[in-house]
Amino acid sequence: MGMKWYQPIFIVALVVMTGCAAIQTGKDVLKNKGAEISQEGLSNAEFVLCKLAPVGSVIARYGQTSERAQEYKTFCDTGSNDVNIVAPE
Repeated sequence: MGMKWYQPIFIVALVVMTGCAAIQTGKDVLKNKGAEISQEGLSNAEFVLCKLAPVGSVIARYGQTSERAQEYKTFCDTGSNDVNIVAPE
């Protein structure tokens, strides 16, 4: 009782359809949870930029002009006017 000629084709088709179902499930999760995932990612990026960025990097990027420094302070809501990140001239 050997394997029939159509059994390998059936097995391959079953594997392919199962894979497609898994991809569709992943798409549905991303579609439904996408906004939540994006919001968390943005929050993490802001935390890194405002709380974990090295001072030297912040000064190099945002401390070249007082306008850029103010934009950084406003974005990160430092709440303090005592923070001066403008690089000395």
